Amino acid sequence: MVFAIICIIPNIAYVNSITLTESLTGSLLILLTYSLLKIWYLNNAGGLLIFILPILTLTKFEYAFLIPFVALILIYKRKHYIALLVGCSLFFGLTINGAKNKLIYGKFNPTSFGSGLVIYGGNNLNGDGSWHKVRHSSKYIDEESFSIYDSISNLSPETFCLERDILFKKMTLNALNANPIKVISTYPLKFQKLWLLPPNMDFHTGKTEFNSGLQLGELFDSKLYSTKGIIKHILYLATHWLSLSLILIGLTSRILKRPVHLLDVGAVFLILSISFIYAVPFYGLGRFVMPLYSILCMYLVFPLQWIADKTRPII
Repeated sequence: MVFAIICIIPNIAYVNSITLTESLTGSLLILLTYSLLKIWYLNNAGGLLIFILPILTLTKFEYAFLIPFVALILIYKRKHYIALLVGCSLFFGLTINGAKNKLIYGKFNPTSFGSGLVIYGGNNLNGDGSWHKVRHSSKYIDEESFSIYDSISNLSPETFCLERDILFKKMTLNALNANPIKVISTYPLKFQKLWLLPPNMDFHTGKTEFNSGLQLGELFDSKLYSTKGIIKHILYLATHWLSLSLILIGLTSRILKRPVHLLDVGAVFLILSISFIYAVPFYGLGRFVMPLYSILCMYLVFPLQWIADKTRPII
């Protein structure tokens, strides 16, 4: 019960400031972790995975990177029939999703037609590694691409979605071919946005001028924000960075002080994998790591417990 309450806190804290997709993904990650721990330590069947993994993958397709990780655990624990059923369930779910896309867009696609937007958002030549509304700034895409975008905007919504996806993927390749060094140089910045910005704070997306760097100083500019706004930003950042620090301390201490635990391995794997996904192929945004907080926040308990034990005699 305590584990569940601790893990749900981030979902409750940010549910009003982010899309429900992140909250659902966080809840599914809790259930997935629970199932894998039962399989690994109690050798239970783990039938819950048959339903969880397809829903998680269809909710946020980038979490498909978990499939090999889960498959290895099932095979290692000799849950071959569960692995087979999970595979069949995934195939069924992706097939249904592809059939839906065929019905709506006239083209079979087991994932979606929105990947071009997020890929170009993280790999373009504006240097800030963010997604922007096309018509919000003419500098987000080049004039030739903007002309094409303008022409396909008059098509039906279904056709526009397909053509837009193709256009943005083409623009991504053009950017990589034109200046790969500049594109790659944004990876550290996207990593910073991913982890250093609170889930409910993204002031880069609405910008019309593209400046490199995290630009946190703008959050404290009295010309842009009132005193109350600046105080709010200070509190948001301080709370976020404090929680990150405690999580890192807690995770490190658990890894150093006890034998290798599947939960710790999974947490490190998720941190590295999500960092790579959103700092390299996609664009970085604080809310993208919010689902992971559902798992990581339990590591807050260990440093807080240590502080409580040290201060108890004083209090």
